[in-house]
Amino acid sequence: MKRVILTIIMFSILLLTAYCSYNFGSTIGYKTGYKDGYEAGYTAGNETGYIYGSQTGFTRGYLIGFSRGNETGYFAGYLNGNETGYNLGYRIGFRDGEQRGYERGFSAGYELGYSNGFETGNATGFNLGYETGYLQGVIDGAGRGFTIRDPTYNEAMNFVKIDQTDKNEYVEGVYTCINFAADFKMNAFNAGYRCGLVYIEFIQGAHALVCFNTTDGGLIFIEPQTDDMMRVEIGIRYWNDNGYTCPWNDTIIRYIIIW
Repeated sequence: MKRVILTIIMFSILLLTAYCSYNFGSTIGYKTGYKDGYEAGYTAGNETGYIYGSQTGFTRGYLIGFSRGNETGYFAGYLNGNETGYNLGYRIGFRDGEQRGYERGFSAGYELGYSNGFETGNATGFNLGYETGYLQGVIDGAGRGFTIRDPTYNEAMNFVKIDQTDKNEYVEGVYTCINFAADFKMNAFNAGYRCGLVYIEFIQGAHALVCFNTTDGGLIFIEPQTDDMMRVEIGIRYWNDNGYTCPWNDTIIRYIIIW
């Protein structure tokens, strides 16, 4: 009987020991397995999640970034391209337009200028040629001795234009104002016009010029050295009051006309 009880006690102790060992081993194994499983699962899940997340994030980020970048780039490119294209187009268009405008303007201006110039030149040349030819015809037909006359105002001014006395060179003591006046007077006589030699006395010095007694404009005075029309009156300054500069006193005190 004691042996049976002892056996039961020993068996119970074994069962209790086994149970305790099981619980202890189970707890330790669970913790160890949980830890190892957690780490393995975390690593595997992390890698898998990273791959899927990276792919998904890349795709969404690419689409959003592409859309925004495309929109931003479009506007920036549009503005830059528009400005660059406008400037380039303006320069090319301006150059072409300027060239075409110049060609058309030159052509139109040339035609108008030629037409106006031809009409004016033709009229002026005709009048001058007519008067010169008429005078020469009278001289050749009748001789100068009977045709010396006072010119009209236009005849006098036309003669001044064609006469070359003003081209002569002034040489002090050799060819001076009296020589200019004498040559001009002789040329007018040869052309059939009566021309006066005018001798002027100043407060300081004297001077010689010429004049015409025109039939329609009266007496006019001409400076043969310059072909300018001059004022000649007692009391005025000959050079200064006719637009020139004279350092000495050129006030006219008297003058005479030799026809």
